[in-house]
Amino acid sequence: LAWVEGLEDQTTPDWLGLPNNAERVLLSSLGQDIVLKLLKMQQLDDEDDELAYSEEGEKSVAKEGRPAWMRSLHGRASEWLSVMPSALTPLKRTVENIKDPLYRFFEREVNFGVKLLMTVRTDLEDVVAIIASGKKQTNHHRALVQQLTKGIIPSSWIQYKVPKNCSVAAWVSDFSARIKQLVNISKSVAGSGAAVLKTTTVWMGG
Repeated sequence: LAWVEGLEDQTTPDWLGLPNNAERVLLSSLGQDIVLKLLKMQQLDDEDDELAYSEEGEKSVAKEGRPAWMRSLHGRASEWLSVMPSALTPLKRTVENIKDPLYRFFEREVNFGVKLLMTVRTDLEDVVAIIASGKKQTNHHRALVQQLTKGIIPSSWIQYKVPKNCSVAAWVSDFSARIKQLVNISKSVAGSGAAVLKTTTVWMGG
């Protein structure tokens, strides 16, 4: 008992079998969580069409013909489309390169990217069309708009592992970088053949 009472008020994580930097790692994780939540909050619109607007705000909404959250979402969706490659060309399979395991790996990655890029771009283009020209909505579009407005990654986009609290803006930035890398790989293989894959530098992603 005397030994226990003689312990210091603060001790290192060694007592629990943890590394000495465990507290720093925990604080770093909490900090990242807070930053991601702040990013999501920034994407949420302060105004809602059901709230009372000031006189100046009423004039602005009347002039635009759309509530503020719609204008904000339209701007973000248009910006995301602009930073994202418009297309990704699949790798051309031949009798020779299909025998290469490295080629088959990249072929799967590129084909996966082609499908997901088409899904994301189609969704964003539909959102822009719905807001800009009143395109008819489906239940999928309504859920999509609701998720994007809240800064949540649409469930149909999550086809690979991402951090639990990742915002949609951060996801789009990361996804765009991944697709651009696949575009470069596709162009390299088309120009120099599958052998170029053995000397290609690859970013593994976050």
